[in-house]
Amino acid sequence: MILTKHTNVWQRGLFIAFFAVAFSLTSSAQHAFELALRGGTSMYTYQSDYGNGVPNYNAGIDLSYKYRSPYYIAFKMGVAADFSQSLFKANNLNDSYVVPPDMEIDGHRMDVGYNLGTLRETHQQIYVSVPVQLGFYVENFSFFVGPKISLPLYATYAQRIDYANLWVHYPQTNISIGSPEATVNDLKDGSVLPDGTPVAWNTPLQVGNKELTEVGPQNMKQELLPKFWLFISASANYEFMVGKRSSLGIGVYADYSILNHEIEQTKNVSLLTLSSTKDKIPVDRVYSSVLEANLANGNISGKRQVVKQYGLFNCGINLTYSFWSSSVDEMKLKATQKRYNRICHCMGMFGR
Repeated sequence: MILTKHTNVWQRGLFIAFFAVAFSLTSSAQHAFELALRGGTSMYTYQSDYGNGVPNYNAGIDLSYKYRSPYYIAFKMGVAADFSQSLFKANNLNDSYVVPPDMEIDGHRMDVGYNLGTLRETHQQIYVSVPVQLGFYVENFSFFVGPKISLPLYATYAQRIDYANLWVHYPQTNISIGSPEATVNDLKDGSVLPDGTPVAWNTPLQVGNKELTEVGPQNMKQELLPKFWLFISASANYEFMVGKRSSLGIGVYADYSILNHEIEQTKNVSLLTLSSTKDKIPVDRVYSSVLEANLANGNISGKRQVVKQYGLFNCGINLTYSFWSSSVDEMKLKATQKRYNRICHCMGMFGR
């Protein structure tokens, strides 16, 4: 009987302690809905031997549920829409390759090469995100950190090349159109090969410094995009009340992708290639994204990707507006009253 009595007392005590903690987490906790506007710097972390990333900008909007326990622990989760833009820059790129058989002219094999000046390629993405964060708060200051999963919805790229010198060589006849060192074409548009095959181009071989080549915006191929981004996301905010139940905040944030997107190597895709022939005549030049292009360097088996993989890093300033379930004075008063009532109740239970 004595053992049973003591056992019941301990069970009753644990039961009371458990519900006291649970009750405090709900009755005296602070709840809020938060709207945040973000803006700052964005940069794709390109892995490349031929160029590098240049910081650009990003922007976003968040709608979150925010929870603060009486013990300075906080939790936040929500949904966000993000936009990011980055720039890949490379100088003095050059390549040479042998065109596939379907681009030969009457059996004349073509060796193609080019020299490019400064290349700039802009990448843009729009994605939706779900951040889940834990944190702490002290008075008006709060800090959160946690994972953020983002799903790309739309992406484009655009190119700008300030100089492009394209040359073509026919080994069978030892005739060249342009050359790696040429500043003007050796053969003009409308010339013919020895067998009478005409040479024609829809665009000039030579693009001078005053005639910039611009491509875009073009939709990015799905395989060039990650299926999802996984970020470590962090933010720090300082908030001040602007009403009984509303507050404004200003702070900083950062998102860093911990899973980079690795691009699979494509086949026979150079930065600048000739399209399929039309009426046995080579026609337009085709510019590819640096995310899919390879540089053959004269040997198609030794091709190297311009960009092997890339990640994403965003940081900047955020502005927040929060609507609280209770006013600050009400929350402090309720917390004090609940703690006093729990102490009195527990003392009464153990005194029986």
